Amino acid sequence: MKTVAHLTSVHPADDIRIFHKECLSLKKQGFEVLLIAPADQDAIKAGIKILAVSKTDSRLQRMTRVLWQVYRKALSVKADLYHFHDPELILVGLLLRLHGKRVIYDVHEDVPRDILLKTWIPKSLRKIIALFAEGIESLAGAVFQGIVTVTPAIQKRFEKFHAVEVRNYPVLEEFERSNLQGNFLCYTGLLNEQRGVQEMLQIAQQTRLKIHLAGACYSPSILQHLKQSDLVIHHGHVSRSKIQTIYQQSFVGLALLHSGPTFNDSLPIKLFEYMAAGLPIIASNFPLWKDIVERHQCGFCINPHDVDKIAQVILYLRSNIEEARQMGLRGRQAVEKYYNWQTQETQLQTFYQTILSNG
Repeated sequence: MKTVAHLTSVHPADDIRIFHKECLSLKKQGFEVLLIAPADQDAIKAGIKILAVSKTDSRLQRMTRVLWQVYRKALSVKADLYHFHDPELILVGLLLRLHGKRVIYDVHEDVPRDILLKTWIPKSLRKIIALFAEGIESLAGAVFQGIVTVTPAIQKRFEKFHAVEVRNYPVLEEFERSNLQGNFLCYTGLLNEQRGVQEMLQIAQQTRLKIHLAGACYSPSILQHLKQSDLVIHHGHVSRSKIQTIYQQSFVGLALLHSGPTFNDSLPIKLFEYMAAGLPIIASNFPLWKDIVERHQCGFCINPHDVDKIAQVILYLRSNIEEARQMGLRGRQAVEKYYNWQTQETQLQTFYQTILSNG
């Protein structure tokens, strides 16, 4: 039995893509799977051994002390293959390569474009840092045995290397199709201005409909606004079972991200989870998203800044609930056929086997 170690210094041990999709799929396919991740203590969950490293909110601590912990634990497990998930672990990957280890880098985000949106980095430095990050990732592509990507745009950046696109589609069995009996709007994911939180607050006010917001928020001013609104239920980071409850209580899923270098070409998991749960979608009018939503007639794609129009569409769906149910049904059927994790896990398994068979 081959042993694979997944490494992360950023994501929690129960991360959806890392644990619930990749690790569990690989375990099912006969691999011994270890996960080195921030956690309170070592544990065994669903047959996967979790090796804990320190949890911290400090970027400096994470990129020094925690990085060193990840490296030492990775060396100690003597895995046949190492699969890491954070750009800050590229250094760990390079050190493992110096020890003759096989290494895969899982590129969850378009890192250089993402840097351009980091408000904690001085604006004058963002382009320089983004170019540096792109160079480092190109080095990673040349040195590591494989690159796993999540979108066509990221895959294109690594097409000259040994790369495979494994999209972040939902595990279909997790989701029951909603009958749209609830009266809530919902949004899942990180909460900030670029992801449309201000527009969602305005929409709740205009429609007088309550909204479930499930996701972390690191802005004190936005958190204050959320607390002041009687129409917002902010859950923070929630369990998978809680996510299902939120979807069952909702009749529309929102994805009103702003146009920018990262989001336009992304394939956010929230879109496909809404579809899997049978919720009609109201999403930003990015061409990639429009192609999916309009092809399957499962919602509307609208300029995310046009709050009035979005509010009108929501009220229309609330008044025409049978039409909304049919949209949700078409979305669910599309996920069953095209956009589920089962279509992706085989690609990951084949990629592993190719790397392991090459010695």
